[in-house]
Amino acid sequence: MQFWKAKRLFGVKCTGAGILLAFFALQATAQNSPYSRFGLGDASNSQNAANRAMGGVSRAYADGQTINFINPASYSQLQLTTLDAGLEGGSRRITDQNDKSFNSGYGTLSYLLIGMPLKTGGGWGLTFGLTPRTKVNYDIHQQDSLTNVGENVGYLYQGNGGTYQAFVGTGFRIKGFRFGVNAGYLFGSVNHNTQAIYPQDSVGLYNSNITSRTSFGGFFWDAGMQVHVKMGSKMGLELGVSGGTKTTLKGNTDYLAETFYNTGDPADPSPQNLDTVSYVKGDRGNVVYPGHYGFGLLLHDNGHWTVGADYEVSTWSDYSFFGKVDSLDYLQDSWTLRVGAQYVPSTSPLSRSYWSMVAYRIGFYTGRDYLRYGGENMNTYAFSFGAGLPIRNFTRNGQYTIVNTAFELGKRGGTANPLSETFFRATVGFTLSDIWFIKRKYR
Repeated sequence: MQFWKAKRLFGVKCTGAGILLAFFALQATAQNSPYSRFGLGDASNSQNAANRAMGGVSRAYADGQTINFINPASYSQLQLTTLDAGLEGGSRRITDQNDKSFNSGYGTLSYLLIGMPLKTGGGWGLTFGLTPRTKVNYDIHQQDSLTNVGENVGYLYQGNGGTYQAFVGTGFRIKGFRFGVNAGYLFGSVNHNTQAIYPQDSVGLYNSNITSRTSFGGFFWDAGMQVHVKMGSKMGLELGVSGGTKTTLKGNTDYLAETFYNTGDPADPSPQNLDTVSYVKGDRGNVVYPGHYGFGLLLHDNGHWTVGADYEVSTWSDYSFFGKVDSLDYLQDSWTLRVGAQYVPSTSPLSRSYWSMVAYRIGFYTGRDYLRYGGENMNTYAFSFGAGLPIRNFTRNGQYTIVNTAFELGKRGGTANPLSETFFRATVGFTLSDIWFIKRKYR
């Protein structure tokens, strides 16, 4: 059996149809991954650019400008009305056990967030967001032979889609305690297509095609809490916990199984239906999306330096698709341990040195993937680094703009797995903040 080969899939050309259209179009042509065939696809990076550079540490993180949607309790710290948009791109190299490999690249809009304080001086905040949760995108060619009949066969596996969440969240502070909740709609679609193609001179064998298209959606909620512990005049300890229960999504599927042939006409290369074996339209069922939870801590010194760690779990053993439960050979509960740090030489907006106001970040994470293949765990790890680059000075024009960058280099799987992958990801977050709702006074 030959090694899986995959075509490179890059972004799509966008027209001026609006930022939401661009969001879904780019997501649909994201990275090519054979492992996204399983479950609802590869899990997306869920943190914003600032937290990704710190290894994804986010459960206890909160400041006046960053929209940390991993823990909605952080919204209570918002001081400025903020628009945060993230762009993500990267590449991956997938290698089999025979050291054969292929590369693929991608680019996508990673998140859209708007946050605002509802109380002067902080203490109550509101956020709107749109983010991806999983991505399905694969294009796999496989050659095999049917020993019993002496014929060769080519298999083509293709899939696309993913899940997304649109939500609104709020967080409030009571003394040293912060509480928050996100609520919204989790939705998506997943398309799978499998073809078996035989040589034209085969005897009694017809090309076959199986296509399934499933769309689903349902309401979800997440909650979180953070605690501030004062440890002297400058130092402080932040503790955080957040998570959500499993969610049942209502879905419907169109299913088609058919045999087909090619006319051989170069002007019409599309396959032609020969016989419909089975066709089901609008079959209804439920998709159970797994729950998740995590906790973390941060130690900081008055904004100059910050170090922290997170531990998080996703319960993929709860996942089911229209009543079918994936074998434990494929899906399992995943866990991730994250550590990271941030350093800002000067926190004064009046500093004359630009580089002293930059936030320098570094991090690392490791864990067990939600996929279990061939009886072996899929482990993963990555290093990250980045910076927060201030563009506008708040004291001069009432606005504050910062560009957050994050770079990740890591590996997924090992020698015991059929495929292993090394990956590189780069994220750029544009955080645009301003003061709204100012009550003007005239003299």
